[in-house]
Amino acid sequence: MKSRIGRTRMNCVSHGSSVYLSPLHSPVEGKAKVAVPHLNAFQMTREKTKIQFSQLFADMSKHQKPKQPKPGSKPEQGLSVPTALVLNFIVVVALSLVLIFVNIPGVTNIVTSIAPCMSPTPRALGIVVILILFIHFVASCLPSAAKDAFGALGTLPKLLVTLLDPLQPSALSKPVLWGIALLVFSATAWGVYLSGGFTIPETTPIIESFSVRYPDGSTQAHRFGDKIQVSEGQLVRAEAVITNTVDVYCEWSTIKGILLPANGCATQYSGSPAKDVDSLTVHVQSQCRTQSAYASLHVVQP
Repeated sequence: MKSRIGRTRMNCVSHGSSVYLSPLHSPVEGKAKVAVPHLNAFQMTREKTKIQFSQLFADMSKHQKPKQPKPGSKPEQGLSVPTALVLNFIVVVALSLVLIFVNIPGVTNIVTSIAPCMSPTPRALGIVVILILFIHFVASCLPSAAKDAFGALGTLPKLLVTLLDPLQPSALSKPVLWGIALLVFSATAWGVYLSGGFTIPETTPIIESFSVRYPDGSTQAHRFGDKIQVSEGQLVRAEAVITNTVDVYCEWSTIKGILLPANGCATQYSGSPAKDVDSLTVHVQSQCRTQSAYASLHVVQP
């Protein structure tokens, strides 16, 4: 067989009296040459579309207005949230040390009266944390104009507003956040206090004796467990003598007699008509009610 490689098929084309030979194109070659112009046209259309979209976005970016903050919203602060939290912690510790070691007239008495039975260190920390949370809550509820007006009242308000800006960045300027933190911490601190947590150490009251004053005006000292004679309807005043503490709570009780109130750790006892032996008991508690003591007298009729 003869190879057809390298051969070119020729086609006869006649023009008038002349005859020309032209290459005869195969179907495959014709399709390829026809597809090339279509491919070039698609690429050119895609490039034009890209350019048009690029110009469109460029025009939109030129005419786009800068994002404005919402009315009453706080502008972004420079400090991050972790840095602001660390700064708040330093402020809490510094103010707590002031309350613990510095005797400020008026302030110290108020702090002591808030939680008299709590140790000084946790009491100062709790009060400072609640105060800081309350200030943050109020500041987050106020618009910028109100803060500026408050800062214009004087040097101290202006200093407070100036210090509050780095302590409360925009990410933390949400009233709901500070309100929940204030309620949760206050409820927890109050629950710990009522349950006896961080209570100051106390000594047990010592009941040394009883001082009994009779209707004739005479007063006698009795040890607990002694017997005293009280007639029916006779009124005597009994007082417990406490040696090691001043601020105590006293509660008196009897089985058959009648008790009337009296000043101090004392009571007034009226003898019962029964001939049986009665008892007069006192329950003494320390100021914070963590320590207590009992003592009794036996009452008989003459």
